[in-house]
Amino acid sequence: MSRAHSRHHQAIAVPTPEDDGQVQALLLAVLLDRYPAPSTTEELVLEFADDPDDFGQRDEVMRAVRDLAKAGLLHRYPTVHGHRVFVFPTRAAMYYAELPAI
Repeated sequence: MSRAHSRHHQAIAVPTPEDDGQVQALLLAVLLDRYPAPSTTEELVLEFADDPDDFGQRDEVMRAVRDLAKAGLLHRYPTVHGHRVFVFPTRAAMYYAELPAI
């Protein structure tokens, strides 16, 4: 790497599993609180990202949605034309949220 290039190179913060878990927990808590009203992924990005146009911040929210859906805790429903994706908690997520804390 040239000296000029290294001066402009910025370290990229790689999210840790703990970071991702915190975003997932917060996002799920918000969606559980709003239920039965669904939210769109775009609304969640606008709410959670300081700069919604920043790829890293947008990606953090979208990864949380993806991972929660893969875990069976969120439903994702695209609209007919696919421009919006509605998300809301699954029945399993709601059941778990209602269990008493131990």
